Amino acid sequence: MIALLLIHALARHGEELAEKIIPSYSFAIEQTEPTKDKQTLALEKLKIESAQAPLNLAGADLQFNSQNILVLDLSDSKILFSKAGLEQAYPASLVKMMTSILAYENIKDLDAPLTMSEDMYHEFYRIDASMAGYLPHEKTSARELLYGLFLASGAECSTQLALTVDPDLNSFVAKMNAKAKEIGMYQTNFTNVTGLHDPKQVTSAYDMAKCLAYIAKYPALREIMLAKSHIAPKTEQHPKGFEYNNLVFKRFELIPNRWEFMWDILGGKTGYTDEAKQTMATLIAYQGKEYVIVTLNASFTKGMKANPLALDIVNIMDELLQKAA
Repeated sequence: MIALLLIHALARHGEELAEKIIPSYSFAIEQTEPTKDKQTLALEKLKIESAQAPLNLAGADLQFNSQNILVLDLSDSKILFSKAGLEQAYPASLVKMMTSILAYENIKDLDAPLTMSEDMYHEFYRIDASMAGYLPHEKTSARELLYGLFLASGAECSTQLALTVDPDLNSFVAKMNAKAKEIGMYQTNFTNVTGLHDPKQVTSAYDMAKCLAYIAKYPALREIMLAKSHIAPKTEQHPKGFEYNNLVFKRFELIPNRWEFMWDILGGKTGYTDEAKQTMATLIAYQGKEYVIVTLNASFTKGMKANPLALDIVNIMDELLQKAA
């Protein structure tokens, strides 16, 4: 009994001593918002920049044919004008621009011979996909296929380039999406290498402007993209070779007085599917400066005598020139 009382007394003394030595703290749990990731912060910044874009066309009484438009100053990557430019839309063959980037960066020798794979053609023939004109088993090079990709929007060209980099197309598409994030194309998701319609394959006008701007930094790839025409070398299947013209310039053919433009159409990439409608990423030059104009989701309307995308670009450039005057 005495032992138990002694133990209790010592325990009590220990508690009192502990209270003297160890202060009592009360902790307030601070409520904080979840940390925003890099993508969210970048998009929020772009929305502000887009809203403050200096080229205000609200009072210009313009009726645009394209549902999504973005104008980018290539010198500083600043947004000059945006109409739903950050909203997602279908890209159509503008997808091939990303295919070209990965091909250019991963194929060491663009002039090394390669042979067109037969397997891909069955599906392309079935759906009547846009092709440059290369045939199964035809021998060519990656450089020639890049011309076919940009100028003629050849599905066989983009697919063979992808297969040359990675025989697994799903793996190649994963590389496309990784590259898109690296460039800052946060509204984009790729599902194939050609731009053939897939409801999960989306982009924004801003993202495609970033993609074209990235291509433009490579002199050799830029030269291919901006060629007005190209003659493919002679092969067994094409003893005389074959020629194709840049589809970007074709879209401006019916514009009245196009030869009087004070600005130059340098080139770019076109696209079309029934779902995406007409799409185009265009590089424009004026007084030593270059601009990227991306126009998505445009349709021909009754009575229209020229390409709707080209008409939008002409109107935008006219306003840009007036602002600069």
